Amino acid sequence: MNMRWIGMSFMLLAISACTTTPAPTLGDTAKTASRDAERGSNTCALYGWTTDEKRSFVFYADAQTARYDTSEGPVDLKAQSEFPSLLYTDPDGERVELRLGEGEAMTDGMRFPTARIVTQTDEGWERLRPVALVRNCQIK
Repeated sequence: MNMRWIGMSFMLLAISACTTTPAPTLGDTAKTASRDAERGSNTCALYGWTTDEKRSFVFYADAQTARYDTSEGPVDLKAQSEFPSLLYTDPDGERVELRLGEGEAMTDGMRFPTARIVTQTDEGWERLRPVALVRNCQIK
């Protein structure tokens, strides 16, 4: 019964983040997040979708794990501070920064509809990827 409740909570979270757009696509990062139901109570996670028509699921982070789908494929990230970190590094040591923007309160979390994931190009330019981020906490 408890796993059903957790699974239902995750599905409601996904639906509420995408109520007026197509369902997000599922890739490796989404599969990592699907294990989120195993987190247990009193824990939080960040979920991120692109804001284009595809609504691809591209970012996931909790206190132990962070993963981001880049144009070259998914990479595991290392948080540079305690969760919720806004700064991560990829396996090459490059910065991956979250810029949240205005937050909106929601049940058991926050929604950041105008967030950005910021990386740098080889030429040193900032690359901004618009995403919608949701921070959700499972409360016991």
